[in-house]
Amino acid sequence: MNILPMVTAFALLFALCSYTLLHQSIAVQFESIKVRGAHRIERVLLTELDRISYHRHPVKTSNKKKDKPKDKEITEMKYHSPRMVFNKKPLTKLNLAPLLTVEESPDQKLLQIAAMTLIKNLYQYTSVYEEEMEKELFTLLLKTLKEHPEIESLQQAYAHLEERRELFYKLFRGTQNYQLSSNVGLPPLTDFFILEKKRASMQFAHASRPVLEAILGLPLTATILQEEEARWHEDHKEHPFTKVELSDLLLKERKNPTDYEPLLNFSTSHTKSDQFIFQDKLSRVQKKLPRE
Repeated sequence: MNILPMVTAFALLFALCSYTLLHQSIAVQFESIKVRGAHRIERVLLTELDRISYHRHPVKTSNKKKDKPKDKEITEMKYHSPRMVFNKKPLTKLNLAPLLTVEESPDQKLLQIAAMTLIKNLYQYTSVYEEEMEKELFTLLLKTLKEHPEIESLQQAYAHLEERRELFYKLFRGTQNYQLSSNVGLPPLTDFFILEKKRASMQFAHASRPVLEAILGLPLTATILQEEEARWHEDHKEHPFTKVELSDLLLKERKNPTDYEPLLNFSTSHTKSDQFIFQDKLSRVQKKLPRE
């Protein structure tokens, strides 16, 4: 009696059952991650709603003035440059969307150089840096964005990357606590780059210090930050450089202001999205809440 067909049938049946169980296990685990992510977002969302409600309904205070203790020293206000805030403000980031147009122009070349410079400045003193890594990563990222026009954010680009995925994963994820000044931790790419159509490469009035350094260089950026700090000490209000002032500064450094104009937007307004967007970093679950 030939038992080979029977053994083969049992083997195939066992393989089929194993695959089914494994597939179901992965699906359950994936759904579990999504559910936990949704719960985390819900907690953040409720906290944000409470905060908004609190600020919309200020607490009434008594008209009686409290006597300030005479022995308490009056501390001087310290200056904190808004250009040192990196992660939560889209206007502080370098926008790569202008590079996706079909027509190539000189300002695109300048933006490409700025993007590669920014990558190098962010990671050249970290453990993941490799010689001329910025050129390879920027080329791969730009190629992916052009091949997949349906991508709407840099976070979505990772799913379409075919090379250097492990390195890109580290750079997209980054570390929660990092300090650029002391080279501690790994800054996430999405804290400094953004993909937003119909917007200039850089919002000059709001751009973060690393973005300014990537486009204008370290000496010019240092001059701008020093001047803005000096203005703040006069009335404790933010006074960013204007277009005319930047042009004068560029001319002093023998640089042509017209080369930079296509990249920069000098609007000082804070444009708000019509939605609150909350995303869980671990599960990538995203929830949107319309602003009222």
